[in-house]
Amino acid sequence: MSLDRLRYEVKILGFWMLATPVLVVLGTGAVTLAIARLTTHSDAGTLARLLTANIEMLLPLAVGMVAATLCPQDAAQELQLTLPRRFGDTTLVHLGLVVAWGGCIAFCAFVITYHLRLWRIPQPLQMPGVLQQVALGQLTWLSPMLWFAAFGRGLALITHSRAASVAILGGVWVFETLAYGWFIYKDWLHPFFLFPTTITPYVSFWLANRFELIGMALALLVICWLLLRNSEALIRASSGGEG
Repeated sequence: MSLDRLRYEVKILGFWMLATPVLVVLGTGAVTLAIARLTTHSDAGTLARLLTANIEMLLPLAVGMVAATLCPQDAAQELQLTLPRRFGDTTLVHLGLVVAWGGCIAFCAFVITYHLRLWRIPQPLQMPGVLQQVALGQLTWLSPMLWFAAFGRGLALITHSRAASVAILGGVWVFETLAYGWFIYKDWLHPFFLFPTTITPYVSFWLANRFELIGMALALLVICWLLLRNSEALIRASSGGEG
């Protein structure tokens, strides 16, 4: 992709699409600083849980919601659909840019959290090697971010509704946050546990869970690609409007 094309695609995404992950990090940072300076509950465990939640729970959800609200309509959509794979390619490029930008923000947030020694180190990564910890530690945000982005985009393509897609993503987030015990103690739910680092970093299946989430995200992306090939359904959705 040329630099000019990249600038154009970023411009199409719009300011708020790219600002959302930054605002999430700044907001969490402000809350963390306020807790550390202004309250009596600023022990290292509380701050570590909050900053780890920032990169594992909040940023991936924000990226997923942005992916779900990427406009499935386009002013020239019907024209693009007459060209082989052009509209689907453009849509996946937008999704890739959103994930890449969110990943850059998450990586920077992880480095700061790790440097402050406020990252909740998962049990499988409690090893002396800093490089191993930092490298594998990126799975803290990468796995749930890919899953939320792929799932959110798939929801948008199936429901043709931004509101419904965002609501379902939020429902999944709340359910996993409240019902985490099921995901810890039921073996068949281990691959679907999105937030083990923040909630239960001591679980032994952390590393396997991270790769299983990535595998599911790739499968969801294949489904998205297949849905984007259905030109007739995309045209009907465009004609019917967007909720």
